[in-house]
Amino acid sequence: RGTVAAAAGDRVIDRLTVHHTATPAVAGGREVDAAFVAESHRRRGLGLGTGDARDCAYHFVILPDGRVQAGRPLEYWGSGTRSGEDNLHSVGVALVGDFVRGGRGPTPAQMDALESLALGAFSEYGFDARSVRGHREVSASACPGALLDLDALRMSLAAASTAGRRGHWPAPTEEGSA
Repeated sequence: RGTVAAAAGDRVIDRLTVHHTATPAVAGGREVDAAFVAESHRRRGLGLGTGDARDCAYHFVILPDGRVQAGRPLEYWGSGTRSGEDNLHSVGVALVGDFVRGGRGPTPAQMDALESLALGAFSEYGFDARSVRGHREVSASACPGALLDLDALRMSLAAASTAGRRGHWPAPTEEGSA
């Protein structure tokens, strides 16, 4: 998996890849957040072995209440898919939840935060809704689950973009995140 650091400005970002954490919102009595995900990824060998946010395979983690937390810094490739090409050129965003077996999809607050983040990335990097993919569309995986409707997401993003809506970039992140 791509975990190579790129000098600032060397990474050409031209897409956004959506993931889910495949966890409940609370696991082991603890809120699943960017720090939790980084620890899990470090244990599974997906991190950079740094003991900090760079161990999170994703650049951003969106909590059920819509808070956006920073994960791996954007100057580093993500490691959310088995596609080095996708990891190199993508902003990786994970929504906390299990949208395969969890029985429910993302919260409205998560979808609002994802839309704002994606619209901001469109402005920053010059790509559009056609370049938003789910992990399952990039490499063999069920992620982000059938309960996250990727076609509806792309349609909503295209309509918002056409209407001139702008998102936030970089994403406003919560203090104390990973």
